[in-house]
Amino acid sequence: MSLTASPEVCPNPVRHPVMVQRWADLAYLHWQVDEREVRDQLPAGLYPDLHEGAAWVGLVPFEMRGLRVRGTPPLPWVRRFVEVNVRTYVRDKSGRPGVWFHSLDASRLGATIVARLAFGLPYFWSRARYQSHDASRRWTVTRRGPAPRPAHSVIEIAPGPARTAGPLDRFLSARWGMFTAARSHLAYGAVSHQPWPLHDAQLLELDDSLVAAAGYRSATGEPHVMWSPGVDVAIGRLRRVDAQRETDTRGAP
Repeated sequence: MSLTASPEVCPNPVRHPVMVQRWADLAYLHWQVDEREVRDQLPAGLYPDLHEGAAWVGLVPFEMRGLRVRGTPPLPWVRRFVEVNVRTYVRDKSGRPGVWFHSLDASRLGATIVARLAFGLPYFWSRARYQSHDASRRWTVTRRGPAPRPAHSVIEIAPGPARTAGPLDRFLSARWGMFTAARSHLAYGAVSHQPWPLHDAQLLELDDSLVAAAGYRSATGEPHVMWSPGVDVAIGRLRRVDAQRETDTRGAP
């Protein structure tokens, strides 16, 4: 089991966000994976977070909307773009849970550069397209760079009725922070939003190499699939994670 159940409501809302945005029309595709594969991908100080003894990796496509840095209007050059991330779930030495991103593919070069420099997140500039129809959602992404090898993804789902979130659904979606290796040290950023409105979803098509490119060969078989219309998100200041204490990350936004 996870050390603590994943709360559906944010336990510590971000009161002074450095960035706000909306994650819209989002799909969750998850595979149970070998815990050793997760451990091999993590920096020192992070450990796999397990649900009922199992580790998970996720492929998450969505549309980013209304990206705004605190005190500024929405940035016109990143107002709306497609993003697809590969992520897993971790805890630090204190037991605090969060998300670890292996890759984030985005269709805006400017957003990619800023996220890499300011947050230390592994963003890649990619050709990406999102198509929304009455009965389906489709994302296509082809990585441009900087990348050691090509990677791509084609994901199509059919959203279904609303679902009552179970323990696994909350474990995979209700995450209230992210870890990053910003400036060669481990840092944590709090994330808050309303509870995810989750729906059933049917996978119509999947042709993906992003998950394998992240080092996960055991992510096989039918994934666990959900869809959400989205939530508004507030992201807090990065804080350095030390063995003994946390301090503000110098130069973090």
